[in-house]
Amino acid sequence: MKSGGTKLRRNLVIADPSDKSVKLTIWGEDCKNPRFEKAGVFAIKNARVREWKEQKSLGLTYKTVI
Repeated sequence: MKSGGTKLRRNLVIADPSDKSVKLTIWGEDCKNPRFEKAGVFAIKNARVREWKEQKSLGLTYKTVI
């Protein structure tokens, strides 16, 4: 963070039955959401897709709906 503080970050792996997976990074208060505590089924809409070293990952934005 620019102010020198810290912010909670949590990395989750989302997979489907074909064994395809993508990493989802959540930040701040979203990390405390109990829906992320155990495996389950959920949909993500309007996440940000990023690619680094040919690996895609997802990030939440203010428009993301879970």
